[in-house]
Amino acid sequence: MNNKIAVSLLDALGGKENIRALEHCATRLRVVVKDNEKVDAEAIKKTNKVAGYFLQSGQHQVILGTGLVNAVHTEMTKLVDGELESTKGAAYENLSPFQKGLRALADVFIPLIPVLVATGLFMGLRGFAQQLGVTFSPDVLTMTQVVTDTVFIFLPALVVWSAFQRFGGTPVVGMVLGLMLIAPMLPNAWAVASGDAQRLSFGIFQVQGFQGTIIPALIVGIFGASLERWIKSWMPSVVALVFTPFLTITIGMLAGLLIIGPIFNVVEHGVMVSSETIVNLPFGIGGAIFGAFQQVLTVTGLHHSLMVVELNFLSTLKVNPLNALITASMAGQAGGCNCLHHVSER
Repeated sequence: MNNKIAVSLLDALGGKENIRALEHCATRLRVVVKDNEKVDAEAIKKTNKVAGYFLQSGQHQVILGTGLVNAVHTEMTKLVDGELESTKGAAYENLSPFQKGLRALADVFIPLIPVLVATGLFMGLRGFAQQLGVTFSPDVLTMTQVVTDTVFIFLPALVVWSAFQRFGGTPVVGMVLGLMLIAPMLPNAWAVASGDAQRLSFGIFQVQGFQGTIIPALIVGIFGASLERWIKSWMPSVVALVFTPFLTITIGMLAGLLIIGPIFNVVEHGVMVSSETIVNLPFGIGGAIFGAFQQVLTVTGLHHSLMVVELNFLSTLKVNPLNALITASMAGQAGGCNCLHHVSER
């Protein structure tokens, strides 16, 4: 059956010669073709087991569902039997500069989603057990906190690592640079905020750790990866192994702690205050505003910009109020579509 579905989809997509890039996510097959005019959208929709189809940002996305998409992708790859490009790179050509920027941000944060989901699931299970009256000993509770808190403690380092990976830097250099932002030798950001610690002072520069920050870590990652690529462009190969990471880490650390971190910490604070103000508007006004625009952002591909705010909520508050609003807006949209369906049947 999977082979038949693959054959039908290839025919509807214009044949194997028309396939430029072929990948899949958890539920959807993502295809970039050489000639969109050869694609038969109706034939794709009528293919057995296909739950939906749409074209977005140059990608033909075929909804097959979990499990089935993996099997069909494997069969289609065998049938194409040739070298393919990355759908990410191929689709970038069809995006505007603004969309490319947002897509690049999404490429940084998407690799972090699995560990955040796994951590959140464990956190939920622990909370459920406690609601049922289960009491954990201090040692057991500490072990559970290792699972639930580690990702959030080191989230800035993970963001820098992912940014290095996305923007062409050496990932391990990015990880070390990210860890320097939250190094235990620096005054902890939470301790400074509560008055229990003082920032390091170097003239006009005040230095502290950047625990729980997202935007400063993102900018440090982009800067560091760009810096490393530039150093590689002129560094003699005979000494590049030592001096490229040395200069990248040293300059990146100084720029991150003295300039980038403080500036974008203020920017991040402004973004979070604005977001919380909107979400907390009385009488559900904030939810209505967010719900009205969230689906529009999704359709236009601009919803990736929300990931920065959501990760900030998770890293600072350990909750994501936007998730409930997103779920409500999607449920409302589904209800609206259902009503329209019944009206059209009449």
